[in-house]
Amino acid sequence: GPEIRTGFLKDAKPVQLEQGQEITISTDYTLKGDKDTICMSYKKLAEDVKPGSVILCSDGTISLTVLSCDTKQGLVRCRCENTALLGERKNVNLPGVVVDLPTLTEKDKEDIMLWGVPNKIDMIALSFVRKGSDLVEVRKLLGKHAKSILLMSK
Repeated sequence: GPEIRTGFLKDAKPVQLEQGQEITISTDYTLKGDKDTICMSYKKLAEDVKPGSVILCSDGTISLTVLSCDTKQGLVRCRCENTALLGERKNVNLPGVVVDLPTLTEKDKEDIMLWGVPNKIDMIALSFVRKGSDLVEVRKLLGKHAKSILLMSK
């Protein structure tokens, strides 16, 4: 399912974030992050958050408050609300933001249709389900197999 992650870091070293410090988030996922700038995998981040929005990283252990957004450059300036260590490729949550990402990635679709269906799976556990139509999309993909495969939203 759809997920947003922080990016890679310079020398693959975790970054120490300090409460009160400001940090820039880039949507350029090729960037190697450091204590001043990190990247996130969501291209529309600067468009979808606004000053005052909260960005949670690493299972909510890091809380960032949005200060400003530069939609042209895909940059978001934030204040860190707590002291924590940020590693590479940590999950990101945007509370209250409707994320514009597909329900299923191309790889998800291939896994379901090329491995799951031929191997007669009983159930598909779907991560990051946002609305009922996400399940309808999976049922459409399954076609005639939809009746025999349970869907679990998690």
